Amino acid sequence: MPVSPMAYLEKLARLPHRPQRYIYTLYDLSFPVHLSRDTMNALRRHRIRHSKAAIPCGHYTLGEKPWVYIDGYKIIRFLHKHLKA
Repeated sequence: MPVSPMAYLEKLARLPHRPQRYIYTLYDLSFPVHLSRDTMNALRRHRIRHSKAAIPCGHYTLGEKPWVYIDGYKIIRFLHKHLKA
């Protein structure tokens, strides 16, 4: 439980809103996709506003081309949107 995001959702729901982005992979053997989807559903149940991105690769292949570029693009777009001065 200490590394599971589910353990922190109630606490997160009580905090003031801040932009959040969740990126997960669809073929992850380290954190299976059904657990990622459970987390997204729990975020909705707790009414925690968030954005998500699902990338069609695995946990370790996310660090390889072309997936690393797609991941980087999604992170940069999120930061650009939420960190404007």
